[in-house]
Amino acid sequence: PGVTTDGVRVRQEIEFSVSSFEAARAFLLALDYQVAMMYEKYRTTYDLDQVHVTLDEMPYGHFAELEGPDVASIQAVCGRLELDWNAGVQESYVALFDRLRWKMNLGFTDLSFNNFSGLAIEAGDLEVRAADGAQPAG
Repeated sequence: PGVTTDGVRVRQEIEFSVSSFEAARAFLLALDYQVAMMYEKYRTTYDLDQVHVTLDEMPYGHFAELEGPDVASIQAVCGRLELDWNAGVQESYVALFDRLRWKMNLGFTDLSFNNFSGLAIEAGDLEVRAADGAQPAG
C-alpha cells in the first residue's frame, strides 16, 4: 500500500532482474504463491529531468506513469508533457480492471489483449479522464 501526498502516490517498490522467467516462477511456486490473475502490457520508459516517464499500453487503454524524486519534479515534467495533473489516476491497473469487469459484466478474469479483442473501451468506462485530452484506445 502507499500514501498519497499532493496528488502523488508514494510506496515502496522493490525491483530486481530475473534471468529466467521459469526459474522465477518455480521459486514463487516453491514459496507456495499461487497465480491469482495474469495481465499483459507493453511498456516503454524514458527519462526526462530525473523523472521516469513510463508509457504503458494496456488491453483497455494507454497510460503514462511518472516517477521522480519529489512532487515538484513530477509536476514540472507533467507540465512539460502537457498532461492534465488533475486527470491523474491513483488506482492500480487491477483495480481499474475490476471496476470495468463489474461495469461491463465481463466474464473473464485475466487482463489480456486477447480477452479485450473487439471491445471498445473509453475513458468513461474506466471512470477516468484522459490526461492528454484523448480517449484510451481499447
